[in-house]
Amino acid sequence: LLVAYRKAKYDAYYERNHVSAAAFCSYEENLIENLESILALLTDPQSEWWADPGIYGSYTYIPKRIDEPQANQRETPKDSPCFSVLLSDEDKRWIISCQSSANKKPKATFRLVGKHPVAFHVISALWILKVGHQYDAILSRSVRGSRLRRCKPENGKGIGTPNRIALGSFQPYAPNFRAWRAEGLQTIRSELNHGREVVAVTTDVRSFYHCVCPTYLLEERFLERAGINLSPEDKEFTDKYLRALLKWNRSSPSPDDTQPNREPLGVPVGLSAPRVIANALLWGFDEFIERDICPLYYGRYVDDIFLVLRNDQRIETAKDFWSFLQRRSDATTTPAKLIWDGTSDDIRIDLDYSPESEIFLAPKKSKVFVLDD
Repeated sequence: LLVAYRKAKYDAYYERNHVSAAAFCSYEENLIENLESILALLTDPQSEWWADPGIYGSYTYIPKRIDEPQANQRETPKDSPCFSVLLSDEDKRWIISCQSSANKKPKATFRLVGKHPVAFHVISALWILKVGHQYDAILSRSVRGSRLRRCKPENGKGIGTPNRIALGSFQPYAPNFRAWRAEGLQTIRSELNHGREVVAVTTDVRSFYHCVCPTYLLEERFLERAGINLSPEDKEFTDKYLRALLKWNRSSPSPDDTQPNREPLGVPVGLSAPRVIANALLWGFDEFIERDICPLYYGRYVDDIFLVLRNDQRIETAKDFWSFLQRRSDATTTPAKLIWDGTSDDIRIDLDYSPESEIFLAPKKSKVFVLDD
């Protein structure tokens, strides 16, 4: 528990979506006593700690973005020479945008995040140390974001055991993000230098954390196909942790204001264990891309996807690309399939081990580049 506490404190310190520094300071005033109380809860077979809101916490909102008001089209017609002016002064751009939009107001969007006691942060870090690392281990090197810190393997093969000495649970953000982007760009340059036409695609999953159903963790179909062998103690701990997540979910409002009555779904943003849970959910999609598409480069940074392949299919439009992926999906033996009607903006990733999860790619944010030398 002391190791879990240290990792939880480090993870929370670098978590921008969960401000809990003051809570950790108060918790440390009686650290050993507080950790002993957690131990008593976890080891008591009669305890229902997972049902206690004093453990799993509540929710809050943080700013996500603010959209500028749309300009009045009568004041800035499309044939106006000022229609495409870009201002480097953000303050001036904001003032002009508000003045030109007449009575329209900017729209602020907020993100639903978890607001958890320190005890739940510690339990989450402990679950990663005891069980969660096995789910991280099934992911390939193509997955760069939210990967756990590990020791170097003794024989130079494999991915190594979890690093209990390292301060935090996760590998640093910056190096992995740079590598995710740089390797994709290097692949494109190499192919173009050899005179080969390539297709490069960037896309992401829409509202990822809020669409994850975590119960897949104990689905036998998933565990068998992924090669995860959980002990009875691992399953019991995971079951209770899942119950706590579901309790939190049902006590929180829908993150989608267009579907206020939607069935509760998702995992809390700002907690360490859900990062592992959400990452491992897309294992089947990774398998599909790597085995059935066989790209020159595939990289996934949590929910951001970067794909590079040779243009053997003569892809010319975004529709050509998504149709190609769907055709391969229809014939795949992997757990993931793409569901798309060919016209709508909804491209669903259907995972046979987690049908409750509502994973959609965001086509409006997607970009398909057809590149040649």
